[in-house]
Amino acid sequence: MAGQRIDIMELRTLIALKLKKFSNRKVALLLKINRKTVDGYIKRFTELGITYEELYELCESDLNDLFTEESQTG
Repeated sequence: MAGQRIDIMELRTLIALKLKKFSNRKVALLLKINRKTVDGYIKRFTELGITYEELYELCESDLNDLFTEESQTG
């Protein structure tokens, strides 16, 4: 994924904010990260076909596994 990586707590917060219908721009502002980084994560969620609700329910290790370098190639 292009852009910076965020830690698991920020990722959980990003998902929670998207559940509350915040825009990518607002999420980026609240998390103090680049909007393109948020866009990249949202794109990855879409590619995976996983809802925000499903993502929010994943345990830390499963959520982290979705964003390893290996899982994003190909």
